[in-house]
Amino acid sequence: MQQPRTIQLGGELSGRSIVGGTRNKVEWVGMLSCLAVLCVVELIFKSSLIATAIVVLLGGLTIFVWTPTPLSRYVSPVAMVGGKLRYRWHRYRELTSFEGAVLDEDDRPCVQLPCGIGQLRYFEVELPSRLGVGEKILVQASRDHKVTVMSAVFEVRSGRPTALGGDEALSKHWNWSRFQESLARPGSLVRYLQQVSRNVPYDPADHINFLLETLPDSPHEMLAASYAELLDRIETETEQNRTWLVVGMPRTKMFKAAVDRVVAADVEGDADGKYQRALERVVSDELSRVVQRANQAGMKLRPLDERRYAAVIRALQDPDELLDDLQDADQVRMWLPWDGSESPEYLRITGSKQNWYARTAVVKRDAIAAGELPINFLMPLVMGINASVIRTISTHITLVPASIARAEASRDVTTDKATVAGNQHVTTDGSDIVQLSAAQQRREDLTPGSGHHGADWAIALTIQAPSLDELDSAVNLVEEAAADASISILDWQDYCHHLTFPMTLPISAGVARRKMTK
Repeated sequence: MQQPRTIQLGGELSGRSIVGGTRNKVEWVGMLSCLAVLCVVELIFKSSLIATAIVVLLGGLTIFVWTPTPLSRYVSPVAMVGGKLRYRWHRYRELTSFEGAVLDEDDRPCVQLPCGIGQLRYFEVELPSRLGVGEKILVQASRDHKVTVMSAVFEVRSGRPTALGGDEALSKHWNWSRFQESLARPGSLVRYLQQVSRNVPYDPADHINFLLETLPDSPHEMLAASYAELLDRIETETEQNRTWLVVGMPRTKMFKAAVDRVVAADVEGDADGKYQRALERVVSDELSRVVQRANQAGMKLRPLDERRYAAVIRALQDPDELLDDLQDADQVRMWLPWDGSESPEYLRITGSKQNWYARTAVVKRDAIAAGELPINFLMPLVMGINASVIRTISTHITLVPASIARAEASRDVTTDKATVAGNQHVTTDGSDIVQLSAAQQRREDLTPGSGHHGADWAIALTIQAPSLDELDSAVNLVEEAAADASISILDWQDYCHHLTFPMTLPISAGVARRKMTK
């Protein structure tokens, strides 16, 4: 029997700098700017001891207010205040509310969406039938850090691997890792992945139809009542899971070179037509390779065209809508109105039958327990909640080539060794040793010849309920499940739900990714 495979995602507890802390880019820029101003003040008044003492005091205060700590739920005091001020400004400008999508055809057809998403453009390409697909798939073009990203959505039809156990579960996870590895290799245009998992109460419609078609006109009353009671129990105690995979291709230099090669070989039509055909050809070929690699890994992917994609986006906003209902599903009507101005603690979505209240949380790297975890450590959060809580879990992955990831791991090991050596005669909480262990594990996994690559990741989840009381109950259940999944804190995105809600939709948006230019 194979040994259980473990992973180590936590351990980034104190940051790797002389001032500690795991800050984001804004916090780093803000802190260094304030310290630079204090240094200038010190140079001006260097002859005054009082001024020096004040500068040192303000320097310590500056580092404190720009540093996230566990006591502040891994959010710096400045970020907390800034988030509230941003929410008030957005509410004043009516950016927290969204009345529905508008099709803008002034320049090129695009859909005007909330400020958390921006502009999206769509076009369809056809995948070759030789792969057993032969269907059209909707390609979405969006802007991510001044880089255009081409993304497409597939539904994963390989069963429910998270509910499996033993060697079968290990094999499923191993195949998923090999699939990611094949996409991270040099020559692949895919660099972004997003896996979206949706859990909703079980829909017994198929069983009811079976019952109506199978039973005779005058069925046995006790048999019919027993079957109806069973269906009611299944609906309240069981949930169904659907999973989608978003494949993102940033328009890097390699992507543009591939398009230029196709353009050079095309001798028909005008320049704009040649470029669009070349773009569709490159995207179609790369998505075909993704499908082929997924088949080799034992995964069956179903491409989503415009109507299927629209039905999924609409149902993820409104649980009353069916995921496979294609009626009135298009790129405009799939976006429903929502309002975040009523309260900073939730987002109200106007559904087809009733209003739905949503809250979004983010799992930060600091919040995952340090040490080795089982590869299915998220299973309590995905499948382990007893009550049928409507939730969407999204995992964003940025594939990092092995050479870059190996260099970063080696640099982190060197820094952490120096930190541990400097703390030999000091009693610490042990975070420096744990962080060194995590960095050494990454470096060992990335040994040349192992075939492993690096990955940046982000996890977000959204829960939905038809009332605020049910939403509060769902929050408690999800937090308990998160604790069982080795997640210490769920960072609920209060004051910015209107910005973070799109993180859990299959649109590959809302995440600050590393720049991909080559």
